[in-house]
Amino acid sequence: MSNKYENLGIIDIQIYYPRYFVDQEELEMYDKVDKGKYTIGLGQSKMSFAGDNEDINSFCLTCK
Repeated sequence: MSNKYENLGIIDIQIYYPRYFVDQEELEMYDKVDKGKYTIGLGQSKMSFAGDNEDINSFCLTCK
């Protein structure tokens, strides 16, 4: 008996990272939190964010 369902599921994935970011050490100083809260506690060195001219649709169109 042949399986009529082939190649189902996720075949490919792409990730888009916005070009703008905040250094987490500088954000710790700005937020006046303990040193290492974001960098050691969360394990982040940079946090990216979308610009005012980007939205979910432009993210999707950027990935091919």
